[in-house]
Amino acid sequence: MKNINENDIIFDFDCKHTLVFSYYGGEGNDQCAFYNYIVGYKASVDATFEAFVRAIRSNNNEVADTICYPLVYLYRHITELLLKYSYIELRKNRTEKEIKSFLQKGHRLIDLWKLVKPDFERLSKRTGVETNILAIEHYMTELSKIDDTSMAYRYPIKKNLNSFHDKESRLNIPRLKERMDVFYNYMIDIIDSLSKHLEDVVYNFEFDNCFTNALNKFLPKIGVALNRIKVNIGKYAQDYDIEQALREMDELLRGNTDKYEWTNTFSEQEKSVLLLLYYTGLQIPHNTLAKDKIERRKDVMKLMFSNTLVCRWLQLDAPKSDTKDDLFMKYITNGGRMSKKYIELTLSELGIPYQES
Repeated sequence: MKNINENDIIFDFDCKHTLVFSYYGGEGNDQCAFYNYIVGYKASVDATFEAFVRAIRSNNNEVADTICYPLVYLYRHITELLLKYSYIELRKNRTEKEIKSFLQKGHRLIDLWKLVKPDFERLSKRTGVETNILAIEHYMTELSKIDDTSMAYRYPIKKNLNSFHDKESRLNIPRLKERMDVFYNYMIDIIDSLSKHLEDVVYNFEFDNCFTNALNKFLPKIGVALNRIKVNIGKYAQDYDIEQALREMDELLRGNTDKYEWTNTFSEQEKSVLLLLYYTGLQIPHNTLAKDKIERRKDVMKLMFSNTLVCRWLQLDAPKSDTKDDLFMKYITNGGRMSKKYIELTLSELGIPYQES
């Protein structure tokens, strides 16, 4: 048997002598930190179940009959982490005061669930994402019956020295794993879908009004742009040898092609409008828009306004810039199938009629 001594290095954070290590920390105090803990504990509970299976196969009853304690605790702790993760993830603009108050509620699942339940209900209704609230509540209730305070599977006795488990029980471990795996995957999927809402993103009425006026004014030019992109799609679908591609690239660099002449027929505001339509269409599939028609349109405008904040050259009054011209050349003048798809998607979501020239 190996001995221990007072000079043993237990927590080696230098790791200079090995490539086998865990790289963790630095996530901050937001939803990402909670998610990383969830992933880690889920891997741990899966490994614990595999240890249970090995114990059953080897008739190791000592392990098979005691491993339920860490197993149940881990499933319950993952559920608690999921609730705390959802509290931050489902509303991105919570204050530090709100988060601190929530975390001070402790470990009781029912108490935590009561606080996040309205977010699940509201966002489910807003986005049309079907969420089985009753089923989630059922799991919270059942887990609370087994371990209300997160102590029953961590310690054998209570503070008053009474036993947490004062009678013998048989627990179907495979059934527990099956249902908790389904629950875990369901919660991760639902939280992910609901968190993509745009409820907390700023809506700017003035921008909406200005963009809508510009869009309606430039609809004929948008039709011209879509038609050119359509022609490009057909062209690029044909055989396109490398020498031809290099020649066109050389011509573009010299700036003496009809493509530059065509690009220059658009005003700076027209370029901004078309690029905003493109970038917003690119983002729409990755967000969960509101179900209500009016709110859904606002969500699209929120995405568009956010783009002008991140990329100032896309603002409607932005002057001529090399960046804007390069983007316009890439996505509009030389645009292909995806450019057409994204522009049309945004126009469709805004309910704007258009025609290709």
